Amino acid sequence: MIFENASRAIFNETTSTGEYGTPDGDYYVQLAQLGKDLETVAEYKLVGASLRNIDSIDYSIADGTGATVEVNTTIAYHYYTKIK
Repeated sequence: MIFENASRAIFNETTSTGEYGTPDGDYYVQLAQLGKDLETVAEYKLVGASLRNIDSIDYSIADGTGATVEVNTTIAYHYYTKIK
């Protein structure tokens, strides 16, 4: 909540005026924060999102373990809105 309040004090897409050059809401990535039982705790929409870096993927289909593959990425965005 501290991060959300601080970022809204700097920029709020619903009350800010002026030409910021931000994209419209059609360009976004939606993220869900999950709890311990995989229930959605919070949901965010990153507007103007773009991938900046994707680390190499260590994956071998021959292993056949069915394990989840993790990939580290860097995402840049203009601003976010909290959906839930």
